[in-house]
Amino acid sequence: STAIQRNPPPHLMSSSSVLSCLSEHSALLHEMQPFAKVCMKQNAPGEAMKYIPRISDPQEQVDMLLKVSKFSEAASIVAKELKDPEQLQHVRNLAAKAGDSYGVRQCESLLAAFAGK
Repeated sequence: STAIQRNPPPHLMSSSSVLSCLSEHSALLHEMQPFAKVCMKQNAPGEAMKYIPRISDPQEQVDMLLKVSKFSEAASIVAKELKDPEQLQHVRNLAAKAGDSYGVRQCESLLAAFAGK
């Protein structure tokens, strides 16, 4: 006989544990944006980062990354998947406004690659 592993009841789990449990065990769950949004509402951007890479729509993924100030990650998706130099410039401006010099350099490098094409 095989033992069935059971998780504690939801009311005994932390909100992040509930989200992790649901996202890992639900075969029907394929969209992660709601989980990332809940984490951000709970002021847990680190926890949100567990779900953002699993968002299927690249534009939604970029939007969520910008909300958690992950400018270089957003720039990479804009350049590689969306191929949008105007949006890449927008990400660069947000990175500059936030004082993220690495994000600015990443955007400028990717913008230079667009200009070279």
